[in-house]
Amino acid sequence: MTFCMSPPSKLARYQHLLGKIPDAEIARRAGLSGVAVSAMRRRRGIARFETERRPWAAKARLMLGKVSDAEIARRVGVIPMSVSRLRHELGIARVPASRTRTKIPKAQAAAILGKLTPKQRVVFVGRFMTDPPRSLAEIGRELGVSKQAVSGIEARLARRV
Repeated sequence: MTFCMSPPSKLARYQHLLGKIPDAEIARRAGLSGVAVSAMRRRRGIARFETERRPWAAKARLMLGKVSDAEIARRVGVIPMSVSRLRHELGIARVPASRTRTKIPKAQAAAILGKLTPKQRVVFVGRFMTDPPRSLAEIGRELGVSKQAVSGIEARLARRV
């Protein structure tokens, strides 16, 4: 004859954890189903355990509206779409593209230009030193490459600067 403990008595040892860790973890430890643990937690009026869905969000909120979504995503280690969704949920407007351009002092620009290849020089001047910046397609036509290639060169230059 086997003796089977009732769910409440199996759970007694883990009651202090209800709402502090996931129901599934308590169920695993107590040898019960997750449904049984959830039902007992609800009967006791304890809210379910909630993890921070976006642990990076607090850091990102400080930059929203000031820095581009792509740059925030790079800094906090998520994809840009996640940052965009958070910004939209909070009702914060996008940063205008003109505000996301890197500002480079003339003295620093002169030093950088001397170290660049001819293609990089054309992209650097066209995208960082003209106002408004030349389009990727326009620079691409001049260099005989695609606008995606120009975008890649620009991204590498931005990291260098």
